[in-house]
Amino acid sequence: MSIVFDPSTGETHFLSELPALLLKYIDANPVTVSEMFDRIAGSDSLDAEKANLIEESLTALVRAELVESCSTSA
Repeated sequence: MSIVFDPSTGETHFLSELPALLLKYIDANPVTVSEMFDRIAGSDSLDAEKANLIEESLTALVRAELVESCSTSA
């Protein structure tokens, strides 16, 4: 488990291993979910179960307002 403090909201978030790991792959440049999968997996392909877990974790990070979701990639 990882603890993340968000100074903009003053909230502390307790993250399980996967969401904490995903935060390491997220930067200020918007990417699509597919591009995020490429960052994580590299040359390996993700099976459907792993892809679902990543999507669910990304959604949880958005709900916690730790990352933003946008409709297009720049």
